[in-house]
Amino acid sequence: MANAQRPDVRRYGKPLAVLAVAVLVTVVWPPFHVRRIGDGSLPKASAPPSVAAVDVPRFAVQFWNEKLVPAGDAAVDAKLLGDALLANADAAADRYGRRAGLGGDAVYLLQATGRISALDDRQVTLNLDPAGKLTLVIPRGPIFGNVLRDSSGLLAASAFSSFDFNALSSELNIRAETVVKDASPRLAPGASLRLAGGAEVAAAGGRVLFTLTPTRIEPAP
Repeated sequence: MANAQRPDVRRYGKPLAVLAVAVLVTVVWPPFHVRRIGDGSLPKASAPPSVAAVDVPRFAVQFWNEKLVPAGDAAVDAKLLGDALLANADAAADRYGRRAGLGGDAVYLLQATGRISALDDRQVTLNLDPAGKLTLVIPRGPIFGNVLRDSSGLLAASAFSSFDFNALSSELNIRAETVVKDASPRLAPGASLRLAGGAEVAAAGGRVLFTLTPTRIEPAP
């Protein structure tokens, strides 16, 4: 009876040996390591820089009065810019224009003097040169886009949240609409005007068309 109850050591010897080897290997070459969180051994993700909220309407008024309008007085003349665009559009864009992003069209801060050749409810059209190569139009209605915001190069997108940066465009456009509305009594065919503002440009076939979002419209002396 005693011999019948004795375990067969040979039966379990080989599995026990394999298990012992596995334990030894795990101790010497562990398959993973345990580290305390925050022990400095791993780089920590840095929080994105915060951008302070801006009182956009107030900022727009201050920027308009103190920076944007004065910058227009020193901006490139539309005739000089037009000649440069007709000679070499890419070089003119690099020298006088600004782009909001890679691959975007250049926009320009400019000043101009011209004579009204036509006007209707949608826009005012001016000739800037006797040959009629350079034409400028001013929209008469809601103004959209980011031309005024981007053309001066005085505002950095990184200084604003994306929401505030877009809202700033809207505020500047509203002020430009007011400039056009206030100038309406002086707008008539043949009238000469001095202008400043941000412009989009189309140049083709030896002609240049400026579409102006104005910061200033006043009678030319």
